[in-house]
Amino acid sequence: KLLENNLLTYELVGYTTEEITEKKKSRKGPVVALLDTSGSMNGLPLLKAKALLYSTLSILEKENRSLYVVLFGSIGQTKEININNQNGIVKLIKFLNQGFGGGTDFETPISRAIQIIKNKKDYEKADILMITDGLCSLTNHFIENLKAEKEKLDFSIYTILCAGSADKDSFSDEVVVLQKNCKNIRT
Repeated sequence: KLLENNLLTYELVGYTTEEITEKKKSRKGPVVALLDTSGSMNGLPLLKAKALLYSTLSILEKENRSLYVVLFGSIGQTKEININNQNGIVKLIKFLNQGFGGGTDFETPISRAIQIIKNKKDYEKADILMITDGLCSLTNHFIENLKAEKEKLDFSIYTILCAGSADKDSFSDEVVVLQKNCKNIRT
């Protein structure tokens, strides 16, 4: 789109809690990004998600922060990459050519993100960035365990929806929807 001088812009719409706003000011740790590559993400939602990850990596590299990306689909399906050095964009582009299609399971990738925060050196200040279209739910038992882990490990979950609306879910501290802006930007 940039080469065609017809770049689309997106605006963010969502909710946040007051406590998370204060917490954001003091946190500068790595990010564990969970990217939904299920069938419902095919097309524009997945393109938006990838663009968001490229932008996120660019910001994190400037701040000398790491990005750990987990692609996910159905139960038990994950692929991972840890990007903690300069020129990570090349690695990320190659990595994001993979995916699963099929169904969606949030419990597997969230559990994996918690393991990463617990076990990887230098990830104790990490937060989770969930990028999805929002078409999944969690069991009550999992949500209770997740709340306990969030309290113990002091992390937040930020969810970016690449489709749908910004309804409050049962596990995110902040939910934001990428919405297409009504105008094109001529470059």
